[in-house]
Amino acid sequence: MAVPAPAILLRFNKYVAIAATAHLVHFLLDPVKEEATDTHSKALRINLDPRWYGTFAEIGAGQEVVRWFFRVGGAAGTVAKSMSAYDMKVSDAIYGHAERYVSRGRLQAMLDREFELDVERLSQERGDNTSFFAFADTVVARSYRGTNECHGWMGIKFQSRANDEPSQVVMHVRMLDEEASGQQEALGIVGVNLCYGAFFLSHVPEELIESICSNSEESNFATWTIASWHSSSCKWA
Repeated sequence: MAVPAPAILLRFNKYVAIAATAHLVHFLLDPVKEEATDTHSKALRINLDPRWYGTFAEIGAGQEVVRWFFRVGGAAGTVAKSMSAYDMKVSDAIYGHAERYVSRGRLQAMLDREFELDVERLSQERGDNTSFFAFADTVVARSYRGTNECHGWMGIKFQSRANDEPSQVVMHVRMLDEEASGQQEALGIVGVNLCYGAFFLSHVPEELIESICSNSEESNFATWTIASWHSSSCKWA
């Protein structure tokens, strides 16, 4: 098994610390520059952009990311499919067997399978004009007893341009809200931020990170860790 690359650790303060293979780099965050700054505006901008079309697969905390895209309107232009395979046997039938269901390995299987299906089913009809994507998360939220660790894996695999090789961002999240409903809401905000950053800012790593960190006052997370990020033109490991 390959040894995971050093992670990129994000914290809610004015610095973003990036632990790279050979050195540590600090970026001082400037105020958010993009026009769409709140979660509603980001989801709506994605829905109104005809380039992006794909799948949302979410397990463990509801369908809180895709819910934003349905909520703001125009989701038919973005969402090809949304699904939640909660039952382990159902999940295994779709993505293959997993030793751990809230894991980076399960997330990768979800991203690979859903992206593959989008391209297989839709590329002949609209592949020359569409950038396909697959968003996925697998999360363990606050249980009824309220004693479990609350964390999960989230990622997006996407084409920057039609017919391009896919790019990908994978991240780990830890949730602090005491109530499951608060964790679900926070997860939805972070997921929209990730989609927005991937679609519009992936060519500028600093701005991609800034976008993921934005609207932190609306959510309650201890840390986010970007486990990997790569595009068709460059890569973080």
